Amino acid sequence: MTMDEAVRIDVASHHRGLGRALRDPELLADRNNWRKRFSPELAYGRHFAPPGPDARPAAVLVILEPRSDGWSIPLTMRPNHLPDHPGQVSLPGGRIERGESPAQAALREAREEIGTILHSDALVGPLQPLFVFNSNYFVQPFLAIASGPLQFTACPFEVERVIHLPTRTLCDPDCHQVRDFRRGNICWRARTITCEEDTIWGATAVMLADLIPVLRRAKMDGSA
Repeated sequence: MTMDEAVRIDVASHHRGLGRALRDPELLADRNNWRKRFSPELAYGRHFAPPGPDARPAAVLVILEPRSDGWSIPLTMRPNHLPDHPGQVSLPGGRIERGESPAQAALREAREEIGTILHSDALVGPLQPLFVFNSNYFVQPFLAIASGPLQFTACPFEVERVIHLPTRTLCDPDCHQVRDFRRGNICWRARTITCEEDTIWGATAVMLADLIPVLRRAKMDGSA
């Protein structure tokens, strides 16, 4: 057996384990508790409320990438010129176009933003949707697993740089801090994920938090 064959077998095994964990109803309460922990104070539960009739449908992709130092999730730093969530860390994704499914949109947007070429067989399944009330998007996240290390080509208009979040960092309570934020006269607190010099918070942190119990069940949290 070659090294490439061994990696593919390992990824296939993890794909099955993630799928079982994602579909396990016994994990749902724990997943929801993690999501609520990372919802900022000023959200007042709106992230989990039904979207309004004018909410725009969107999809994002949470990619688990095998790297030499463990599993990692590629994120993007949004440039300051973007109208929605400038200067924040986000998952690759965007608006669902007419005629495409949410899963197709997530794969397409990831390809356009960070250059990853993944197909439908990489998809594990959907995470829980989230209403991003600030920008009025109803977002459907999808979990995918790559068969090997990825090559990234960031779209310069939409992505300032690609950030690699190790799953061990995501799942490590020592990397979760409650921080104070201020914009103008508005102050609030939010639980964050610290990844080296980057701070992940808000809707992105809520969607990633949904994954923490799934990764632990699938033994992909970097604890072993």
